[in-house]
Amino acid sequence: MTTNAAPKSALGIAQRGASMTTGSKRSAPIHGLFFVIGDSREWTESVVASVLQSRPKIAKGVRDALNAAIDNEPRIGVDGFRKASLAPVARLVGPVCGALARGNDKLAALALRVWSESNDDLAAAVRERLEAQDVPVDYDPKRETVDAIWPMSQCMEERDAVMERHADAEFNENDVALMLCLLSGRFPESESRIRSPLFSEWLDKLTDLPPNAPEWSEALKFITAAFAISQKAIEDGEKERKELLARALNEVSEPFEEEMQYLGVDVSSWLEQASGKSSVLEQAAEIAGKLRAALYAYKEVRPQASTRDEELARAGKRQEYEADILKLVEDWNELMEAPDEPVFPGLGSTDKADKDDGGVSADAHAALESEKNELAAEHERVKQTLDALRQAQDKLRGEKDELAAENARVAQARDTLQLSYDKLRTEKENQGEEISNLKQELYESRQREESWRKTAVAMQGQDDEEEPPPINSVRDAIAAAEARFPDQLVFALNSKSNKDAAFQRPGEVYDALAWLATEYHNIRANPTGSDPDLDILLREACSGWAYVPHQSYVTMGMYPEWYKAEHNGATYELTQHLRKGTSGNPQYSIRMAFAWDSEMKKVIMGYIGPHQRNQAS
Repeated sequence: MTTNAAPKSALGIAQRGASMTTGSKRSAPIHGLFFVIGDSREWTESVVASVLQSRPKIAKGVRDALNAAIDNEPRIGVDGFRKASLAPVARLVGPVCGALARGNDKLAALALRVWSESNDDLAAAVRERLEAQDVPVDYDPKRETVDAIWPMSQCMEERDAVMERHADAEFNENDVALMLCLLSGRFPESESRIRSPLFSEWLDKLTDLPPNAPEWSEALKFITAAFAISQKAIEDGEKERKELLARALNEVSEPFEEEMQYLGVDVSSWLEQASGKSSVLEQAAEIAGKLRAALYAYKEVRPQASTRDEELARAGKRQEYEADILKLVEDWNELMEAPDEPVFPGLGSTDKADKDDGGVSADAHAALESEKNELAAEHERVKQTLDALRQAQDKLRGEKDELAAENARVAQARDTLQLSYDKLRTEKENQGEEISNLKQELYESRQREESWRKTAVAMQGQDDEEEPPPINSVRDAIAAAEARFPDQLVFALNSKSNKDAAFQRPGEVYDALAWLATEYHNIRANPTGSDPDLDILLREACSGWAYVPHQSYVTMGMYPEWYKAEHNGATYELTQHLRKGTSGNPQYSIRMAFAWDSEMKKVIMGYIGPHQRNQAS
C-alpha cells in the first residue's frame, strides 16, 4: 500500500465514519496499549527495557519524572536499593511491567513518552503515513487515557502499510502499531469479538466444520430462524417496556389530574408518542416515574399554608417542584424529537406485524430483502473475503520467511565452503596451523557432546552402547523419551496437544526432551542458589531451539485449556516452554510447554504441538 494510493485506505475513510469519530465518549486507559497490541510478555518487556536504558539520553526533567513515578509506585521494589529507579535495568524490568499491568497510567504515560521520543525514525515514518491518509496527529505526552477508539483491523492495516513502505528499516511490527496508536490518539479494539459464551461456542463449532459438512446446506435456514428468534425477543421486550410505561403514566394521570391541569401538563398522548420509538421506551418510563415523584412532592405543598411564615417556606418549595415538573416535560419532548434507533442494530424494524408463511414477521422479511440489508450483506462478504486473503497472505509471508531463511543458510554454507576451498587451494603452504585449530575445535565440540550424552546415560543407568530407537515422527520422539527418562519426565499432555504434529525434524524433539531430562532436570533437582542462563544452555545443546521461562498471563487466562495440564489429580500451569521456529507452518515450528514439580522432582510435559493459541491467533 503506497502513501499516495487512491482512494484512501480504510483509516482515512473510517475517520469520517461513526466508529472513528473523535467525538466518541468511549475511552481506554493508556497502560492498556502495552498489552492489547502485542499479546507477548517478551515484547512488553523489550519496550520497558528500551525505556529504562534510554534514561541517560533524555531531558533531565522527563528523566526525573520517570524515576519519581517508579520510586513512588509502592509495588515496585528491588532488594538492596532504597530507590528502585537506581536498580540495574535487568532487575527493574519485571517490577515495572507488573505495575503497568496493574494499571499505573501515570507511569505508562511517562514510559511511552520516553519510548516515542527515543524512536525518531519510526515516529517520522508513522507521521508520514498519517499525513498521507489525512489523519491528524493527536499526540499528547501527558495523556493518561485514550479517548478515541479505532478497529483493530484498521490499526493492523496501517501497520502493514508502514512496514511495507519502510521494509529496509526493519521496524518491529508491534512497535509500528504502538507508534500509530500514540500519534493518532486512538486505542485499538477488536470489532469482531463476541463476548457471549453461548454465541462464541456456536461460532467455534461452525469454524471447525469442514467445507463439505452437511450442516452448511441448512446455513440459510439457520440464519433465517435465528433472525426470527431475535425479532421475537425484540417484540417481547418492547411489549414489556410499553406495559411498564403505561403503568407509570396511569400512576401520573389519575392521582394528579388537578395539579397537571394547573401546570398545563398533558400526558394523555405520551403513550402513543413513545409507542413508535422502541429504543427510548425505558428512558420514557424513567421520566414518567420521576414525574410521578415530583408531582407527589408538589401536591403536598400546593395548598396555601395556615401561617405567613409557613407559606413563605412552602412557596419556595412549590416553585422548585414546579420547575422540576416542567423540566421533566421538556426532557420528554426532547426524547420524542430524537430519531429512533433499532434495539438490535442491523436487524431492521422492531414493529410487530403479521407473520408470513415462513414464521417471520412481514417487516423482518421486508428488511431482509431491502437494499440496505443487501448492501450490508455484500459488505460483510467482502470483509470476510479480505480477512481470508489477509490470513492467506500472512501464511505465505511466514512460508516465504522460512524459505528465505533456509536459502540464506544454504548461501552462507555455500560461501563458507567456497572460501574454505579457495584457502585450501591458494594457501596450502600456510594451512597447517589453521587445520590444527580446526581439529582442536572439533575435538572440544565432540568432547562436550560426548560429556552431555554420558550424563544422560549415567542418569538412566544404561549402557554406553544403547542407542534410542529410530525417530521418524514427533510421536516416536515422545515414545522414546518417555521410555528412556521415566524418572525425569511425566507426559500429561492436555487435549490441545498433537502427538502427530507435522514438524519435519522429530529427532530434534527427542534431543530437546533429553535436554529437559538431563541438564534442566539436574539444575532444578539440585539448586545451587543462582540459576544459570537456561536459554544459552539449551542453544548450546540444541541448535535453533529457545527456552522461554514465562507465558503471557493474559493469554493463559483467556485460553486455559491450552496452558494447563492434569496429572494424578493435580493441575499444572504450563508457564515454561521450549520453541523451535517462528512461523505458523507446523512443518517448521513446534512448541513444548511444561512445568516443574518440586515435590516429585519431575518435569511435567503438558503440551506438545504447534504454536499455542493466543489473542493474535
